[in-house]
Amino acid sequence: MRISMQLPRARSAQRPTEFVAADSPAARQRAAVSYARLPLSFERNQGQTDSQVKFLSRDAGYSLFLTGTGDAVLALHKSQTNDASLS
Repeated sequence: MRISMQLPRARSAQRPTEFVAADSPAARQRAAVSYARLPLSFERNQGQTDSQVKFLSRDAGYSLFLTGTGDAVLALHKSQTNDASLS
């Protein structure tokens, strides 16, 4: 069983592109807005992971686990790079 949902898009004023430090408040805000636009698709845990997890969502860059006690665990993954494509 898969449960899919699209998170509402954050409303923000259109501004010209600007360069900001990666750890600045503006960069964190921009990252939060970008993540809010990503669709999430959840699946029931049927033995894919730890039994405390009730639902999970997975994609190339993350895994999100929801437990029966209301906890959410977000694991971010580095993208895999094929070394042959770098030469």
